[in-house]
Amino acid sequence: MQAAYQLTPADRVLHKTPITFDPSIWEIFWPLIVGARLVIAEPEAHKDPAGLVCTIVDQAVTTVHFVPSMLRSFLAEPRVTDCAGLRRVFCSGEVLPYDVQERFLATLDAELYNLYGPTEAAIDVTHFHCRRGESRCPVPIGRPIANIRIHLLDAHLQPVPVGVPGELFIGGVGVARGYLNQPDATAAAFLTDPFAADPDQLLYRTGDRARYLPDGNIEYLGRRDDQVKIRGVRIEPAEVEVALQRHPGIVENAVVADNDGRGNTRLVAHIVAARGAAPSAAELRRFLLQQLPAAMVPAVFAVTESLPHTSSGKVDRRALQARGELDCRAPDFVAPRTPAEQLLAGIWCDVLDLETVGVHDDFFALGGSSSHSLEVAAKANAANLPLRPESVFAFGTIAELAAEYGQAVQGSEDFAARADTEPFGGSDGSGKELAASAPEATEAPEATEAPEAPEAPEATEAPEAPGTSRRRRNTVIESIGVYLPAGVLSTETVLAGCVNEIGIPLERLTGISSRRVVAPGEFSIDLARNAVADCLARSSYAPEEIELVICCNISRYDGPGKVMFEPSTAARLREQCGLTDAIAFDVSNACAGMFTGVAVADAFLQAGLVERAMVVSGEYTTHVTETAQREIEGPMDPRLACLTIGDAGAAVILERGPNDRAGFHDIDMATLSRYSTLCMAKVSSAAHGGAIMTVDSINLTATVVKRLVPYTAAVMNRHGWRAEHCDHFVIHQTSKASLNDAMVAMNQVFGPGAANSANVINNLTERETPPAPPIS
Repeated sequence: MQAAYQLTPADRVLHKTPITFDPSIWEIFWPLIVGARLVIAEPEAHKDPAGLVCTIVDQAVTTVHFVPSMLRSFLAEPRVTDCAGLRRVFCSGEVLPYDVQERFLATLDAELYNLYGPTEAAIDVTHFHCRRGESRCPVPIGRPIANIRIHLLDAHLQPVPVGVPGELFIGGVGVARGYLNQPDATAAAFLTDPFAADPDQLLYRTGDRARYLPDGNIEYLGRRDDQVKIRGVRIEPAEVEVALQRHPGIVENAVVADNDGRGNTRLVAHIVAARGAAPSAAELRRFLLQQLPAAMVPAVFAVTESLPHTSSGKVDRRALQARGELDCRAPDFVAPRTPAEQLLAGIWCDVLDLETVGVHDDFFALGGSSSHSLEVAAKANAANLPLRPESVFAFGTIAELAAEYGQAVQGSEDFAARADTEPFGGSDGSGKELAASAPEATEAPEATEAPEAPEAPEATEAPEAPGTSRRRRNTVIESIGVYLPAGVLSTETVLAGCVNEIGIPLERLTGISSRRVVAPGEFSIDLARNAVADCLARSSYAPEEIELVICCNISRYDGPGKVMFEPSTAARLREQCGLTDAIAFDVSNACAGMFTGVAVADAFLQAGLVERAMVVSGEYTTHVTETAQREIEGPMDPRLACLTIGDAGAAVILERGPNDRAGFHDIDMATLSRYSTLCMAKVSSAAHGGAIMTVDSINLTATVVKRLVPYTAAVMNRHGWRAEHCDHFVIHQTSKASLNDAMVAMNQVFGPGAANSANVINNLTERETPPAPPIS
């Protein structure tokens, strides 16, 4: 610390941390080592922010340590600006929230440093300087200090790529030898360091999750053992806390998991609100849905005057979990008043297995979940209330939902007839009568059991219940749009631009003679947006009629130094392309991303959750080629594949066809591996930056082909299909050589000649010969 922060005899360091906690060690010894003055606070002073302000001012303290939650309280003190003599403030012990960082930098002239480290590694192991004008959200924990090594590893103790979460391990001189008289705990946490030359070196398993950022800093993602699994989804409460803390009406929050009393695990957000009225649960839920998947949004938002803290100043999560059952009902029960409210009350009671529900009760606080919202939407639509699943998140009470959707059904004769003739539940808010009197709102067995008449039009048949397993109307492509940039770059030109001699006939080996490249100023979002525009121009639907948008970019590039491998493009497309009524989310599954998007969209369509879906991708990979041209060293370089890729955008609109004779008869996918080293993209570690991709071309092709063809054969056998029944095979590969390998494997499985040049369609056709110049 002395080498980094340079205390002098003129400095005064405040010792306020209890001696049982490790930051107290440097509070005491650091100033004494260099001849600075040690200021000892009164006992229990670390819990008194007003007293700390007085001590810092009166004793002219220059250096102090805070746990972030105590720093927040310290900054709220009216006299905090009197601490003008502070030169440096260190934070550690828990996550430093972004708003605390910003308030500090706006309030005091001192420097702020975010430190991270467990006791098992001699206090602190990483450091980050929170600089003014360079605010980072979330605040990183930074880089390793001197003589410390940080490794982010997967479950097999292999390093993870940049941007991919891994468990944080610590190596170097600061690592302890183990726990005194606890051999089992020592064996579990202290491992032989596989990355060190000395076999006696140990690696400490922290149990923390983190990921590398493109600039080399580390972002903390929470405890591995704090993960909670809610309805099959693993959730990090710390990620929810970071998102929730961005709301201007929240001073402090903590998210914990508890039981809803019916055996279900749920997330509860305990919030300390700013002065004035606390934000409503519906408002907070809508706010979080702009940042997080629905599964990560807490079911309950509990407002409290303050959060409990341990003696070290950290939030006491056990105390929060021990607060007992929360009263999730609205304080004043109001029974359903209108037909729409009565209908919704009946559906909620049915789905959530409740006897009564008030119009101001919160759906998720009552035990609702994302899967329950699908049931609610399906039942509401069956009763001619045009409710969408995401609306249950946005409007979390019956009163809000009825206000939003009640007008849409006022003019509906059918809905009015239901209101007059069918019971929607009594004044007590019970909806049990609905389930008995309106079976079509819950299931439609006739639609799946009645025999089909081939000549009868499908449009006249009863609608299928969402989730029905029988595939009676195939998913079809209603429209397809493509955007190929006008620029064309030949393989010869790409090779000529390499810093080092490649020395192989790349075009002859790959069969790729050209690739499309974007114009200056075009980026990932432009490729996707232009593809969407082309798709909509060919479609019979208006943008607002699209109900689901799935974006499938592998990466996103917004300009020099702005590349990310966790793209978030769908929401931007929805706004820019007028897709105002669409659910929007992203999937990223490497080169199979668009196929994955089609599979997800098909599931939504077949479940009856949406009528029309759009799947779109905009891959801007020229920047990868440009990085490769600087870095590739020769013909055996594993990054050689970067010289073969190009830029393009594509979009399709999918819907259910009239029958099962056209369209997708089956969509089946298999994942070969997760975070495989066969093909790995990352941000370059070179000074020039940019993204790069390494590919084990030989093993990748062998692995894919070896598993792909038998898997395809198994899917075909499941339906009784034979190769001779297929007019065409569509193969997606990265070179002519791998395409030929796939065809050879297919002929070995399906018989000689089953796959041939006449019936195989591949993804490289457009790039095999230079396309005609664009028409001006």
